[in-house]
Order: sequence, then C-alpha cells, then structure tokens
Amino acid sequence: MKLRFMFFVVLAFMFFNVNANIVDKVHKVPIDDTIYLKSGTICIGEVTEVSDKEIKYQRLGMNDGIEMVLNRNTVEKIAYSNGVVQQITPANSSYSPFSKTYRGAIIGFITSILGLIIAGIILGTVSIILGVSALKKISENPMYKGKGLATAAIVLGFLDIIGAIWVILHI
Repeated sequence: MKLRFMFFVVLAFMFFNVNANIVDKVHKVPIDDTIYLKSGTICIGEVTEVSDKEIKYQRLGMNDGIEMVLNRNTVEKIAYSNGVVQQITPANSSYSPFSKTYRGAIIGFITSILGLIIAGIILGTVSIILGVSALKKISENPMYKGKGLATAAIVLGFLDIIGAIWVILHI
C-alpha cells in the first residue's frame, strides 16, 4: 500500500514539475514580435524593417525567407520581444510632437475678432494680411499648424471691412 502511495506521489510530482517547466519556458520571455493591426488582427513574427510606408516581418515559425509586408496605415502598434512597444502613426500624418500653431494665424484671428468691435476697416485689413501670410507660411512648413485660424482671420477680416462700411453708410 505504501508503495502504491509513493508511486502516485512521485508520479504527481513529476507531472506538476514537467508542467511547471513548460509554463516557465512559455511565459518567461516572448520569442517574437507582436504586430497589432487596426482591424483587431494580431500578427506574430520577427519585424525586420519599419519604414515610412510599410512594415516588413517574417511570420512565426516560417524560415522560408519570405517577408510579409504590411501597409503602415493599417498597423496600430508593435510590441517587440524585448518589451518595447512602438505606437505607429500613419505614413502621411501631419502629426508631429513638435508642431505648433503659427503665431501669425493666432494674431490675425485676434485682430479680426477685435475688428468686429472697433476699427473694422483697419483691423480687418491687418487680419486679412496676417491670415494670407500665415496660410502661405503654414503650407511651406509642415511643422506649423493653424490653417483654420488663418482662414477664419481672412473671412472675419472681410466681414470687419464690410461691417464697418455698412455702419459708416448708415450713420
């Protein structure tokens, strides 16, 4: 009886020990990179290249030398096997962590708002000039943003001038 009990204890110990080793090996460190697509699909393999337009990788377990290619716009993020996670921005994105609103657009918008209240002809003209120069500068340099403010400055500048003329004619 003791022999059977010892046999089951040893067998159970070996079973749990073998399973523990398998779990350790599986969960210890991921071997390959994980690519998360915007559609929800997950691709597992080794990322070989990340360029401005595409991401190349070799699929898990496929050592046939064939590289898979994904459009950069379809990828959300890549989790590398070393633990680093890279968020992927679209290829033609104007996003830059260093982009800022062009000051000429802001000043043009403010002067156009003030032109609705006082000195419509003068401030309207200034806001149109500032808005046009801001649009030109923003289109030349992708680091700047503020196209909407510059356009609003131009439109409100014309409204300033028209409103001031209307007030002058009806006084």
